[in-house]
Amino acid sequence: MSEKSPREQFLERINEIISTPVEDLIKNSKANETKGILVYNEIKPKIEELKDYLSQVSINNLNQLPDSRFNILHSKLKPILDELDKIQTTDKDPNKTDAQQKQQIVQFFTYGANQGGNAYFEKEKEEIWKIILEAITLENRVLQDSSVAVKKAKELDNVIKNAKNSQDEINKVLNSARTELSKGGVSVHSDIFGNQAETHKTSANNWRKNAIGLLITNSILIIIILVLVIWVVDDKTLRIEMGIFGIALISLVSYAIVLCVKNFFAEKHNQNVNQHRANCLGTYNTFIDSADEDRKAAVLLQATTTIFSHQKSGYLTKDTETNNPNPIVEIIRKVTNGKSE
Repeated sequence: MSEKSPREQFLERINEIISTPVEDLIKNSKANETKGILVYNEIKPKIEELKDYLSQVSINNLNQLPDSRFNILHSKLKPILDELDKIQTTDKDPNKTDAQQKQQIVQFFTYGANQGGNAYFEKEKEEIWKIILEAITLENRVLQDSSVAVKKAKELDNVIKNAKNSQDEINKVLNSARTELSKGGVSVHSDIFGNQAETHKTSANNWRKNAIGLLITNSILIIIILVLVIWVVDDKTLRIEMGIFGIALISLVSYAIVLCVKNFFAEKHNQNVNQHRANCLGTYNTFIDSADEDRKAAVLLQATTTIFSHQKSGYLTKDTETNNPNPIVEIIRKVTNGKSE
C-alpha cells in the first residue's frame, strides 16, 4: 500500500476537523483524563467559525486547487490545526489554575495585539476564506448550475452574518477569560508577598538572637573588667589602661547591639508590611466575586492603596507620614472615579 502524500494527509486532517464535534475539539480528550479535563470554552465561537468556513467546500474541491494556492492555504491553516492538537494532548497541571494553563492558546485564537496576544486567527482567517472561496468557484464551474451558485452565495452570506452576530458572545467570553487570568495573577502575587514576609521573619529572628548574644557578652565583659580593675590589678597605671581598653571594648559591643536591634526592627517592619499585602490579596478574589461593578472599583482602589502606600507597622521609631498621596494610588483613584461617573 502506497504512502499518502502530504497533501492527502493535510486534507484528511481538515476533514477530521469538520466531522468532529466542537465540544471534542476544545477539550484535552486525548490527554491523560485522570489528571483532569481542560475545556477551552473561551475559544468555542472561533472554532465554530472555522468549522463553518471549512464545511462550505468539499475536500475534493480543495484538492483541485493549484499548488501555489494550496500551499498558501496549508501555511495559513496548519498553525491553527497545530494549536488544536495541543489542546487535545495537554495534560492538566495541578500547580496552575485552568485559566493560567489555557492562557497561551486562548490568546492565539482571541486576543488582539492591544490585549497581549498575536491575534493569529483573526489576522489569517481572511486569507483562508479567500482561498476557500476560490475552491468554491472551481466547484461552481464544474457544476455549471447557476441555481446552485446562488444557493452557495446565500449560504456564504448567512455564514458571514452569523460570524458578525457572534461578536458579542466572543466579547463576553473574553471578559470572563480576562477576569479568570487576573485572579490567577492575584493569587501568585499573594504567595510572593507571603514568602517575602517569611524571609523577613527569619532575618528578624536571627538579628534578635545576635542582639541577645551580644548583650550577654557585654554584661560578662563589664563584670570581668570591673573585677580586674577593682580587685585584681594593684598597679594604678595598669588599672587606668585596662579601664580605657575595657570602655572601648564595651562601647564597640554596645554599638553592635544597637545595630542588631535596629536591623531587627527593620526586618519586623518589612515582615508586617508584606504579610499585610499578602492578606489583602488573599481576600481580593472573595470580595470581587461578591461585588457589583461600582464596588469592584472600590475594592481595587483599596487593594492598590494597601500594596503601594506606606504602611505603619509600629516597629520604626519614625514611620513615614502618609498624608501625601501615592502617585500610583492617585492614578487608580482617577480611573475608577472616571468609570463610576
